[in-house]
Amino acid sequence: MSVSLKKSFRYSICIIAIWLSLATIVWAEHETSDSIMVFSGELIASRQLVEAESVLSEAIWEDPEYAPLYIQRGIIFGMQTKFKQAIPDFTKGIELDPKMPEAYYSRGLAYSKTKDDDNALKDYNKTIELNPGYASAYYNRGLISFRKANYDIAFDDFSKTVELNPNYAKAYYNLGLIYDIRGVVAFSKKDSNSVAERNKHLELEIESFNKAIDIDSKYTDAIYNRGLAYLKTKDLEKAERDFFRTIFLDPKSRDARFNLGVTYEKMKKYGEAKKQYEIYLKDADTVDSLRVQELIEKFPTMEKWQNIQDSAKALKEKKSE
Repeated sequence: MSVSLKKSFRYSICIIAIWLSLATIVWAEHETSDSIMVFSGELIASRQLVEAESVLSEAIWEDPEYAPLYIQRGIIFGMQTKFKQAIPDFTKGIELDPKMPEAYYSRGLAYSKTKDDDNALKDYNKTIELNPGYASAYYNRGLISFRKANYDIAFDDFSKTVELNPNYAKAYYNLGLIYDIRGVVAFSKKDSNSVAERNKHLELEIESFNKAIDIDSKYTDAIYNRGLAYLKTKDLEKAERDFFRTIFLDPKSRDARFNLGVTYEKMKKYGEAKKQYEIYLKDADTVDSLRVQELIEKFPTMEKWQNIQDSAKALKEKKSE
């Protein structure tokens, strides 16, 4: 459900470029460091991260009061998954210039990766305080709430994310997951409104997954979960299509294979269901093997009974003619 931290740090490089465009105005006394920032940015773009780190470390020794140097080196540490090394650099950058939302955001990402959600949350909050239009900060703050099962809070943050950035596919995907959870909760109430409420949430869930897939046509998780939603709404042809599409994009997706079997079973295509379950069984653990094998063993009887029903129906239709 979450954004790759490596990618997030790469995205932050673009923000550094914005600082560079302002450097001659804001930090005129750091012209040499600005040149090194440009050079290190070129090294980063060509994936020469160790070289870029070395260049920045030397620049920091020469110009230890220049905040962007620390931020850029912290980003490089993050891109190398050295998150514990990145945090002190972001902290030093913040100490030198506490008004940079990008520094708090990047440190928040590093804290998230080291499973320090409390400090990550503080940094995302500060990022939003300094820049209320920072979509990724809302998204990553929403992920923390989601992990803590604070779904209403997470929902608000993901909603704000797509308000600020309508092309944020992962935020739409997570909104879909929350609608699914809300639907399950509604259905568990077992009152007169439970079915209608669940169906409403399912509709919104599918709509959210649709938006994510419109943005990213190869968003496998969104396609798979939309298939599950269609399965719940008994829209079996659409469920079949989504599970097939998931398997095409990710041939190792055993969950999609299993649910394609379930879909065929509900469609009374027992031969097709059997094929999918047998493929699924190749890598199944013992418990799954027993459960699925029991289903397969029932198919001949179920298929025979279905053929009898179909024949009876056809005979009845013929007589009525």
